[in-house]
Amino acid sequence: MKGKWFPKQLNTHIIQRTLNSDSVLFNWDSRSYLTNTSIGDLFPLSIFSDVEQAFNPEAGKIKEDEWKRIRLDSLTIREKATYKTYEDLPLKTLNKFNRLNNIVTTISLNAVPWGKVDIPFKYFINGINKYEGFRIGGGLQTNPLFNKYFSLGAFAGYGVKDKAWKYGGNIILNLKERTATNITLTYEQNLSEPANVDYFLNKKSPLFNQSFRKFLAARMDSIELYKIDLTTKIIPSLQTNFWLQNEKRNPAGYNYLFENKKGEDISQFRNTEIGLGFRYAKGEKYIKIGRAKILNKPATAQFLLQISKGLEGISKGNFQYTKIALQLNRLINSKIFGQTNIQIEGGKIWGNLPYSYLFNTNASATERKTNIFIPNTFQTVRLYEFVSSQTASLFLQNDFASLLFKSKNILFRPNFLFVQSIGYGKLKNASSHKLINLKSPNKGLYESGIMIKNIYKKKINNSFYLGFGGGFFYRYGYYHLDKPLDNWAFKFGLNFSF
Repeated sequence: MKGKWFPKQLNTHIIQRTLNSDSVLFNWDSRSYLTNTSIGDLFPLSIFSDVEQAFNPEAGKIKEDEWKRIRLDSLTIREKATYKTYEDLPLKTLNKFNRLNNIVTTISLNAVPWGKVDIPFKYFINGINKYEGFRIGGGLQTNPLFNKYFSLGAFAGYGVKDKAWKYGGNIILNLKERTATNITLTYEQNLSEPANVDYFLNKKSPLFNQSFRKFLAARMDSIELYKIDLTTKIIPSLQTNFWLQNEKRNPAGYNYLFENKKGEDISQFRNTEIGLGFRYAKGEKYIKIGRAKILNKPATAQFLLQISKGLEGISKGNFQYTKIALQLNRLINSKIFGQTNIQIEGGKIWGNLPYSYLFNTNASATERKTNIFIPNTFQTVRLYEFVSSQTASLFLQNDFASLLFKSKNILFRPNFLFVQSIGYGKLKNASSHKLINLKSPNKGLYESGIMIKNIYKKKINNSFYLGFGGGFFYRYGYYHLDKPLDNWAFKFGLNFSF
């Protein structure tokens, strides 16, 4: 083509065999024909996005005559028989195929689709924690089937344990789909865990392993929040967010007083904040099928940065400060060592702020010392044991997968995970915090451990596998506890696979 070699046809043949009997479980033969190839033409960057491949949502409605016109070649007898066999499959078998498609769609949307509205996971999953026990209620969010230019959302719930209502709503204006540009107006009367950085751009599913940390939350602030934020992707790999918010916050269920610069002890805070955030995800690509945007290539590196500033005196804001929080995630694949995940996190505050706006050390230990393994947290450190106004941490996790041990049994696939965690922090103006014991890990916090994943795998609903595992972690160094047993933690592991 124009003096250049270029593929005209791509053939892929995949055979998957069962490990116990070696019989063929799955046979996939794919042929792609490339036409209308353009070589040497220039394409503006404005037409590209983070979606690597998109399927026409109307493809399933195309009539047979139109398919005949589009196809470069007619269907073979075997191909016709394949379509016919699929159409004649028993309803039970077809439902299994559809169920798997529905599961993938639901996970990608982070919500259960229900006609012109979605039921977001976050409105009922985030209400399961140690403070509330369980939140009775839920929420709805309109989707593009209702209106593609804007979305309306609302939620309400009542905590069984704390006996309090939470409610709120939002309006999302969808300005440009390709760059994911939207403006969101939010009002909430809700709960927020104190001293936790919420990376607003790192919106993972509530089913994601690290999100299980929210189930352990036992200390909360009551907040009334008004917020406006603008989100857009400058380039496919760089997302930005700009926000302005005003919130009224006070401790809920724990005693705390903060001495402000006037020497007054206060327990209720009003804060007006303006902020700017960035998320750079190298190599991250998606496939879009209908409304579902499915991650096809995870980012090999991700950088998150938030810069926020307190506006004292504006809308009754009490605090003047500058706050920076950043996080770097790096994924390294090696034939010798397997997969290595590195997370580096840091933060610093210029100004004197209440406990609610400081930095917790990422931890996931409870009184029982035995619970689920949550990546990128200290497994032996209690949730609210350390807090800082200046913080840094390193979490290193090396997964050897099947490099150390190979099993022929699909239900027994143990793979070893080595974990190392290091933390540091400094707390300024410690005397301003009263009725609560706050300490920072300024001498350095150290922890090492080993996890064994997929000791047992169970097939769920003939759709996906749930893997179970476990491991031990040990805390050492300056913050080694007096009782030797208190420095150990046993953790269970859960992971999903198809």
